[in-house]
Amino acid sequence: MESTEDLDITYLKSYLPGQVIDVDVLEVIKPSQIITNCVYGFTGRLSILDLSWCLPEAQDQFEAIKVGDRISCVIVDVDFDSKQIKLSKKHLEKQKSTIIKWTRIDRGDELIGNITEEYLEFDLLKTTEGHYGLLPKSYSTKIKKI
Repeated sequence: MESTEDLDITYLKSYLPGQVIDVDVLEVIKPSQIITNCVYGFTGRLSILDLSWCLPEAQDQFEAIKVGDRISCVIVDVDFDSKQIKLSKKHLEKQKSTIIKWTRIDRGDELIGNITEEYLEFDLLKTTEGHYGLLPKSYSTKIKKI
């Protein structure tokens, strides 16, 4: 049987932070955690915050992931005491802020988009350009439905 120190060295040589690995989803814990398999008895943990740089997209991805799915992730950290590996999917893609052309939106400008979620005083709006924003409910009633 390998000692913990030998296991640490073996694991570190095989799986380093920043390395991309494929894992199988073992459990989806709502509202925000995904548990995956890993090697040497380690468990992978993927938070909803590490699915995408954009929280609404992360929420959509979280809802789409099912037990048994095989997903690619980046190793962020390895905790040998708890035998857990922190994983990330968002580090496989560029941040939205670097790939979406940002333009200034002024009062009176017209945008095309959809309300994706409704909150108490605000609606979450996604434009056709992929931008997200909070829109006060008082403005939502003035929106032209297409």
